[in-house]
Amino acid sequence: MEPGLNPNQGQCVAFKTPVIFAEAGTPNNAFVGSLYEQVSFFGDLTRQISQLPDGAKAQFRIQE
Repeated sequence: MEPGLNPNQGQCVAFKTPVIFAEAGTPNNAFVGSLYEQVSFFGDLTRQISQLPDGAKAQFRIQE
């Protein structure tokens, strides 16, 4: 874990680029985020990519 990332109850260490993507190894990718938002986000992301074969390329877009 990166220094200074100390999540409290209801928080977790999250990543700007999810660790399931190859680009996740970039510096300064981790931050302290809401545990509930991250679980919701990864549930939705997993549902969307669940039918892709291993090693498939995916384009990741964030809409606000």
